[in-house]
Amino acid sequence: MSQKPNFPISAPGAKSSKISFVVSARDLPMRDRGCVGSTVQDPYIKWTHRSNTDSDPKVWNDGGSTKHRVNEPNPDYFDTTFSYDWMQGMGQVWRFEVLDFDVLNKDDAIGFIEVNVDDFVGNGGEFYAKLGGPQGALLIRTVTLIKFKLSARDLIKLDAFDGLSDPYVECYWTVGKGGPETKFATTKTIKNVENCEWDDVIEFPIYSPGTNQFWVFKAFDKDPLPKDDSIGEAYISVDEFVRSKGIFICALSDTKGNDSKLLITPIVA
Repeated sequence: MSQKPNFPISAPGAKSSKISFVVSARDLPMRDRGCVGSTVQDPYIKWTHRSNTDSDPKVWNDGGSTKHRVNEPNPDYFDTTFSYDWMQGMGQVWRFEVLDFDVLNKDDAIGFIEVNVDDFVGNGGEFYAKLGGPQGALLIRTVTLIKFKLSARDLIKLDAFDGLSDPYVECYWTVGKGGPETKFATTKTIKNVENCEWDDVIEFPIYSPGTNQFWVFKAFDKDPLPKDDSIGEAYISVDEFVRSKGIFICALSDTKGNDSKLLITPIVA
C-alpha cells in the first residue's frame, strides 16, 4: 500500500472539485478459462458511475476502460487517467469491474467494487478494497499534474564540423529504476549550443506520491545521418523533485565522461 497523497484532493471546505485518478489491481486470481493450466488472466478495468442528479440515477454511465494487461496478476494502469466532477452530497458512486480480456469469447468477470465518492474524497483521495469475487483487490488513488521546463549546461561537443551539439531531450517515466519506460514528452531541437533553455512546457499528468515513480531524460544530438548521438541520460525520482521545490540539477551520465548537466525547473500555477 502506498502512502496517502501529500497534496489536497480539494481545497479546504470545498464541496466540489475535478478529480483525476488511476487504478491498480492486486492479487488477481490465476484462472484464465481460455487456457489450460494455471495461467494468469489478461485483466482490464471498466469504470462506470452514477449520481442522484442523473436523469435515471439507477443507470450506470460509462466512464471508460483501461487497456488490458497480458498475464499480469498485479497490474498498474497508469497509462489511463480518469477524471470526474465531484459534488458533495449528490450520492455519487463509482463502480469498477475487473474483466478478463478474451479474443474469441465474451470477457469473463473477475470481480467488482463500488466506491462512494464522498468517502473517497474524505479519505484523502485513496481507496483500497477487495473485489466481490474469489480473490483480488483494487487500489484507486488521485494523481496530479506536474509542469516543468528543461535547460542544459556544458553540453558535450559532438558535431564533427563546428563542435557544438544540436540537443533535444526525450522524457520517459517508469515505476522503479529498470521498469518499462513510457514516453510522455519530447523537446524541440536547438541548434549549435553548449548551454540552452527549451521553451517547451512539459506536462506529467499522473504524479502519485510514494509510488516509486522515476523520470528518465535521454538527451541526444540531432544529426542528419546516420543516427542521433546520445549526449547522456538522467534518472530522477519524481518524489525527490517535488520535495526539492526548486530547480533540480542532475548529471547526464554516459560512457564519455562528459560534464553535461540537465536542469529541471518547476512551473507553479
